[in-house]
Amino acid sequence: MRISLISFSTVAMSLLLTVTCMADDSSQPCELLTESLVREVYVVPPEIPIEQDDNSSSRFPNCGYRWRVMSEAEQKDAEARNQARMMENIKAGRPPNDGIDYNIPTHKQVRLTAAAFDNPEKAQNGLEGARSFMVSRAEQRGREPKPWHPVEGVGDKAYYHGTQLSFAWGDLLIHLDVSPQERAVKVAQEIME
Repeated sequence: MRISLISFSTVAMSLLLTVTCMADDSSQPCELLTESLVREVYVVPPEIPIEQDDNSSSRFPNCGYRWRVMSEAEQKDAEARNQARMMENIKAGRPPNDGIDYNIPTHKQVRLTAAAFDNPEKAQNGLEGARSFMVSRAEQRGREPKPWHPVEGVGDKAYYHGTQLSFAWGDLLIHLDVSPQERAVKVAQEIME
């Protein structure tokens, strides 16, 4: 399977597992990244449905998975607590949004994007190129670049930066948006088996 798209996006506060493949490739991305792998790595019980997301807006075939980690009732309770807190703040003369949690994690998702090269050396050069690109892009935008920490035990060469594990493995360059680093390493090791 040859994989063609390099993605630098970060999925904040969520875990969508996506493999992006060449348009002319006959194999299906979901054959590489299965629901059973997602259930195993994330310990998703069988009673929790996992939605497949094909990200149809993409130019390339891909496969994604997403699942609920908070029931609708729990979500409504969290929203009600926020509303009650807002009313308390108003009555007490505090700013209405003081102490409000707007980041209620209802779903998890992970994103994996990969690119195939002619040989392992080119994949490692691609990794270094991605690293240089991300650092210079952050600097051009006036932001402090996220540090790229070397990671042992994943592929031929690997770095963790922000919420992304990027690694060269054979002739592939893989970017895996997963947090924390330990979970990203576990997902990568499962994919490499």
